Amino acid sequence: MLNASTCSGPRAPFARCALLAASCTPFLALADGFLEDGKATLLVRNFYMNRDFRDGTGRSKSEEWAQGFLLDYRSGYTTGTVGVGLDALGKLGIKLDSSPNRSGTGLLPVQRDGRAEDDYARFDPTAKLRVSGTELRIGALVPKLPTVQPNFGRLFPQVFQGGLLTSSEVEGLTLNLGRLDKVSQRNEAGSSELALFNRNKRFAAAAQADHFSLGGLDYRLVPGWTGSYHYGELEDVYDQHVVGLKGQTRIGSDSLETDLRLAISNDAGAGRGGRIDNRAFSGLVTYRLHSGHALGLGYQRMNGGSAYPYLDGTDPYLVNFGQYNDFAEAGETSWQARYDYDFAALGLPGLTLMTRYFRGRDAEPTGGGSGREWERDTDIKYAFQDGPLKGLGLVWRNAVYRSAFSRDVDENRLYLSYSLPL
Repeated sequence: MLNASTCSGPRAPFARCALLAASCTPFLALADGFLEDGKATLLVRNFYMNRDFRDGTGRSKSEEWAQGFLLDYRSGYTTGTVGVGLDALGKLGIKLDSSPNRSGTGLLPVQRDGRAEDDYARFDPTAKLRVSGTELRIGALVPKLPTVQPNFGRLFPQVFQGGLLTSSEVEGLTLNLGRLDKVSQRNEAGSSELALFNRNKRFAAAAQADHFSLGGLDYRLVPGWTGSYHYGELEDVYDQHVVGLKGQTRIGSDSLETDLRLAISNDAGAGRGGRIDNRAFSGLVTYRLHSGHALGLGYQRMNGGSAYPYLDGTDPYLVNFGQYNDFAEAGETSWQARYDYDFAALGLPGLTLMTRYFRGRDAEPTGGGSGREWERDTDIKYAFQDGPLKGLGLVWRNAVYRSAFSRDVDENRLYLSYSLPL
């Protein structure tokens, strides 16, 4: 019988986990649609990361190199009024280079003595039921919603445990309702309690909670424009209402893209994270030319008596969230200038460039400081489009961050990924 201890340990054999997963569903294997419509993909990612702290006390840098294997299996559904299916995520991470004085990049688990684990593995199944246009998923979840944005900035995605109901019964309307109970962080073989992210000690504590409740709807107002409302509550820590509007307007052969977001957050229940009072507005307007160029301008403002709250390990739903910083301190105002170019316009499909600059001011960090900070990011990506190397991609990400109240950082991430359909 498959059990958590068999596949969740830091040295669990990856192949055995996959074999056990297959043995769990013999009664479904013969059902029409279950295997026939199934898909499996193996993502191989080789990742090097260097984070160089330019000032301040503590560790001078974090630098590691690791290899990851992510197996993503998604079954079809059995026939009948109620369709049944099973998805699975299996991961294996292997240390290639690390040391106690350079660990902590988030690529590998770190032991109490500061040493990174040699390897770690985990298997996460998800049961799913479908009736008409409604689907219920129970088990491992990687939801991408305004109230919870799992991070995939290292070897593996952050994976939650819980249940999520998604319904599209009404044309143009999507409803979501769910509850998350545990989380497996991107470099974790086991699981952790849900908690409030407490960067720069913004809140009274990195408070933990028993569960996170969520709900929301997205409605296509007119072709090309979608309005949304989402709600999330980390039990006894904070609740959050998020309203959004996204759309695209054609201007000849070009387009103007608009992304507006408003989030209202307050402490909830026992208020384990202390007082939370935040109203965050952020917006990004991008003019995209048919010639491959795109220019974007973003604005973000934090109102209220606290910083913007979100779950530990996730990405904040803010337009001025960069590679390193989120510009979400209490009282902070920030802007962004962004440029993208797709080299397909020059006959080099698969090669893209992105560079952006953020500047924040009037931040009110709890530790004091002048409240100014800035960040510059550059991404260069290349993915082979055809031939024997199709599915192979190379990414270089560079970030430079400077702050009057936090440590300055220079960061480089270099990873080679290969996606293999099985």
